[in-house]
Amino acid sequence: MSLTSRLSYLSAALLCSGALVPSLQAVEEAGSISDALSQGTTSLDLRLRLETVDEDGGAGSDLDAQALTLRMLLGYKTQAYKGWYGKLTFEHTAAIPDDEEYNSTTNGHADKAIIADPEESELDEAFLGYIGVEKNTFKIGRQVINHGNQRHVGAVAWRQNRQTFDALRVVNKSVDNLELEYAFVFNANRINTDEHPTAGDAPQMSHFVHGTYTLEDIGKATGYIYLLDFDKTGDDGSGSDSQTIGVSFNGKQALSDGMKLSYEVELAQQNDFGERDSLSAMYTHIRGGVVVNDIEFSLGMEILGSDDGNAAFQTPHATGHKFNGWADKFLGTPPDGLQDLYFRVGGKIKAIPGLNVKGIYHIFSGDDSGDDFGSEIDIVATYKFQDIENMSAGAKLAFYSEDGFATDTNKLWVWTGWKF
Repeated sequence: MSLTSRLSYLSAALLCSGALVPSLQAVEEAGSISDALSQGTTSLDLRLRLETVDEDGGAGSDLDAQALTLRMLLGYKTQAYKGWYGKLTFEHTAAIPDDEEYNSTTNGHADKAIIADPEESELDEAFLGYIGVEKNTFKIGRQVINHGNQRHVGAVAWRQNRQTFDALRVVNKSVDNLELEYAFVFNANRINTDEHPTAGDAPQMSHFVHGTYTLEDIGKATGYIYLLDFDKTGDDGSGSDSQTIGVSFNGKQALSDGMKLSYEVELAQQNDFGERDSLSAMYTHIRGGVVVNDIEFSLGMEILGSDDGNAAFQTPHATGHKFNGWADKFLGTPPDGLQDLYFRVGGKIKAIPGLNVKGIYHIFSGDDSGDDFGSEIDIVATYKFQDIENMSAGAKLAFYSEDGFATDTNKLWVWTGWKF
């Protein structure tokens, strides 16, 4: 299907959705197109980061790497004119002094450990938005899409080159406490950039449906449907096609002064879709804990199910780094599936305003076989400067110990960031 046909197809859906609320939204607008273009807002986001990796390469060899990179996001958002506005964001990542000491996935240094921050300059966002219909937002073009905790759809903002989507998208908030979203996605601009031969841009004809209902003082209930239909060059289909339908609920409940109960549960079913046949896998995530004086203690189990050891539940558009260990050993679920039993503790350190500390211990195993996959310890500390506006810093560690899967890996990150 051509791009024109795709846009025409979804335009009809957007018009129907927009008709739900016909009244115009009261917004402050520019008096003319020239004012809208010239009186917009500029944003700048800088992040300087050092990452080091010590990875056992197997057979007695090690894959080490280090990268000092600077990421810049420079954006401009116009004022609205008759409900229409636009946004452009340019992204540039530079390796200091060069990218010779790590495998960026595109620079050819296979003798180094992977640090997936390739040098690049690209158009990160470029979309036209419409806010002229009350409690509706429309966007067409390249944009960031984050759903919930980003387990299924996210910007992968941890990497220097974040993931964006070329999409036509509508968000509706006409019902109190209810947010509904539909997006027709025709490309994912992935973190490896379009220079990567296999893991670069991901053209597709996919549908994202997401809804969240907020229950006062209890939490949020979410439902979603993801119909992923990838276009594979030289083929009619892709082994990554899938249909995922799921629900989740998460929140916190006060138990007493200074103490809260936290909880999260999610269930999803993934089946074949598009050109893919014979897939059936479940996803389950259950977590419970208590928050005492802003420090949370929680225990959880996340299961990405296996289809009899032949395939497993996958989340190709997720912010994968957030889940299953920061050493990134399980960005793709192995065919055996994955069980991740974890204990998490962390929160605000009141003695030092602006400081947050968190630690996580993971025990990994296969879902179908039950085989041990190893364990991991993750620690992070972030600090928001109190006297310097919009400046932050952080340090993070990941220690993965293999037990029949992958290899021992230690990672360290130190960074600072500024937003203007």
